[in-house]
Amino acid sequence: MDRPDPDWERRHPGRPESWSFDFFTPDAGLAGFVGLTIWPSRVAWYWAALVGRRRPYLLVRDLDVAAPRSPTSREIRADSLWADVNCETPFDHWSLGLEAFGVALDDPDEALGEERGDRTGLGLDLEWEAVGGLHGGEPAYAQPCAVHGEILVGAGREVETVALDGYGWRRHAWGDGVDWFSAPARFGGRIDGGQPHWAEGDGATAAAAGPLLRAPLRLEHGARRATLERALCRFTTPAGENGLGWSERVVPA
Repeated sequence: MDRPDPDWERRHPGRPESWSFDFFTPDAGLAGFVGLTIWPSRVAWYWAALVGRRRPYLLVRDLDVAAPRSPTSREIRADSLWADVNCETPFDHWSLGLEAFGVALDDPDEALGEERGDRTGLGLDLEWEAVGGLHGGEPAYAQPCAVHGEILVGAGREVETVALDGYGWRRHAWGDGVDWFSAPARFGGRIDGGQPHWAEGDGATAAAAGPLLRAPLRLEHGARRATLERALCRFTTPAGENGLGWSERVVPA
């Protein structure tokens, strides 16, 4: 592809725009993701999720957040939610902060109902640093990254601090590149082996491997409803290579 334009990494006010970040540890013991979508109506969606072995599904989800006032900002504030996303160096380094309360769910499918669970704090101070080039281009692209930083779970004296050193993908789309209700299934992962490399694309292969950790959530925008099915999966590429990563598909209501 042609050399990417650094302007792609900036805000695109007046059009729908979304940023997605995911992460996982190489042993599949811990994983999560963050999503921010800003609509021209000045409403924003925000969600964050943490899953892991012997952990409940911890979900932060607010689909009615006031969009950032500044056309250059990605910072949002709402009741029990503060979050910011920053481009430190275009196509190389992004940082993400979160201080919020979510709900801890023993059964992931509770996220598709009334989200009944224990109110639990979630904090993120994470960095995504590129380990490969862009997949795609204007107005929608993805990039594999090394992900590191700190995760806080709980509140007050009962806070668990988790150091993260893993991998993941980040995605950015705007204008016609944003359509959560008809997006194709996809996956983004890391190929195992002597020389690790990266795979991103159609999600059918990843989904066929079966989920290790599920993290679904509900989407609502006006009269439109859907379920975003996300899962950490083992997958096999058409070339027979094995890997680990997140799969995603949208199921219309």
